[in-house]
Amino acid sequence: MHHHSLSQQCFKVSKVRIKLTRKSSSSANMEQINMKLFLENRRMTDENERLRQKAVLLRQENQNLLSELKKKRFESTREQGRALLLSSL
Repeated sequence: MHHHSLSQQCFKVSKVRIKLTRKSSSSANMEQINMKLFLENRRMTDENERLRQKAVLLRQENQNLLSELKKKRFESTREQGRALLLSSL
């Protein structure tokens, strides 16, 4: 049987504690990084949703303006046709 002295045993226990502490610290660091990434992802998702809603409103506004423009063109063309018809009489 091989016996270790008390100082050797303490040294081994110390090494184990250091490894556990490093592992624990590394795990905490990974959790912190994970949380930062999660929050950044959430911020980007929220921003994406906000921009998507804005795009929907702009598309609706664009369709309304295009509809008004077509209506005015039609009315203008109709008025020009009337004017031509009246001038030829």
